[in-house]
Amino acid sequence: ATGIETAAYIGAEVRGGTATGPQTGSLSPSTVIVVEADESDGTIEVLPLHAVAVTNVDVDHLDYWGDLDGIVDGFVEVVRRVVVEGGGPVVLNSDDATSARLAAALPEDAVRWFGSDARCNVRIVRWCPTATGIEVVIAVDGAEATCSLPLRGGHNASNLACAVALATACGADLTSCIAAAEAFDGVERRFSERGTCDGALVIDDYAHLPAEIAAALSAAREHPGLAGRVVAVFQPNRYHRIAVMAHEYAHCFGDADHVVITDIYASGTEPIAGVTGRLVADAVSRVHRSVVWAPTRADVVGAVHAFVRPGDICVGMGCGDISTLAADLGAEPL
Repeated sequence: ATGIETAAYIGAEVRGGTATGPQTGSLSPSTVIVVEADESDGTIEVLPLHAVAVTNVDVDHLDYWGDLDGIVDGFVEVVRRVVVEGGGPVVLNSDDATSARLAAALPEDAVRWFGSDARCNVRIVRWCPTATGIEVVIAVDGAEATCSLPLRGGHNASNLACAVALATACGADLTSCIAAAEAFDGVERRFSERGTCDGALVIDDYAHLPAEIAAALSAAREHPGLAGRVVAVFQPNRYHRIAVMAHEYAHCFGDADHVVITDIYASGTEPIAGVTGRLVADAVSRVHRSVVWAPTRADVVGAVHAFVRPGDICVGMGCGDISTLAADLGAEPL
């Protein structure tokens, strides 16, 4: 949309577009390739990056990194290499406390900030939910712009600011950025409205880490169509992740009135004795008054039908086969 020749290689299906760019043989030397870089196995450490945007740094993939400090150290090396070898910029989130550790390793002029802090190059002035998404006012290097974004949740106000911060650093003009964002149809399995079940809206979301779950449920709570309650259904993912992180899920379901936890989706990992989704259910139960452990899909369907009423929102979350929840519930298409 900005006139910059671009190819994108990302890990999800973009509505109204393609998940990947053209074959490499058709790329010109001036093509900007946008990559969703993967830190799960260190791939991000070897990519030849010219610029990088870090949305946030969180606890995950500890089987590779060991602990949060290991993840942060890995990201520090990536952003240092971008500045030294790629020339920058490095785009960081002022609202992510861990990103300050990345910035401390870089020259001040190498960082382009986005977020709600007054120092940000791209600052979120305010945002509010609308009938079709959210309206976001951002200040870009002092100039204000308003974007009617057809996506939901405050995390997408942050995503918009991040994208604008990187695009404008690469030469895109702000007007074109806003027009492109307003025409963006979103990505599959990111707060996708799938149908209605017993009068409740059923939403499918890829969220599988605590911060992602909290963001999805916050978006549900702010949904203009919500007249009742929020019912959260979560499928934990990967045995080794849950073995280490089950307790981290205790406080991310605060915006849900009822929580249903199913068993672990393996994603190719080997079972670990004693590690089931029950660990997550127990952790959440310590702080939440309505939690159901539903190990099978039949248990999940029964629990949801018992909970939901007209005007509720049911949010199915996880990166496994929980994506079929709407169909399993017999939801009526919108």
